[in-house]
Amino acid sequence: MNCKICQEEIDKYLEGSLPPGSRQQFEQHLEICEECSEKLRILKVADIVISEEKRIESNPFLSARIMAILEGGELKKSASIFDTVTGRIIKPALIGVVIAISVFLGVGIGNLDNSEYLFRQVPDEITYIDDAEIESLYIYLTE
Repeated sequence: MNCKICQEEIDKYLEGSLPPGSRQQFEQHLEICEECSEKLRILKVADIVISEEKRIESNPFLSARIMAILEGGELKKSASIFDTVTGRIIKPALIGVVIAISVFLGVGIGNLDNSEYLFRQVPDEITYIDDAEIESLYIYLTE
C-alpha cells in the first residue's frame, strides 16, 4: 500500500469500516511510513478534542439570563419611543431656535459699534457735493 491510498483510507480505518485484508495492509504501511502514522496520530488527537467539546454542558441559567436581558431591553424600547420623538422633532427645533437667536444677537452686537457712525453729523462739504449733482450750475450763472 502506498501513501496516497493510505491517506484516502485513513477515515475508514478510524471508523473501523476498513475490510480486514486492507486493514492489515494499512497497519503494515503505518509501521513503515512515519508521515502516514503522524497524520493518523493527529487525526486521533483531533477526534479526542472534538469529542471533549461535545461533552461540555451548557449553563442551565443561561436562558434565564438571556430572557432577563431581553425583558430589560423591551423596557428600554418603550422609553426609546419617547427618545425618538424627542430626537426627531424637539431637538432639531431647539437647534434651529438657538441658531436664529445666535444670528440675531450677532447682528445686534455688530450694529452696536456702527451706531456712532450713523448718528455722526455730516460735514457741510458733503452736502454741497450732493447738491451739485442734483441742481444744475447754469441756474446760478444766468442771474
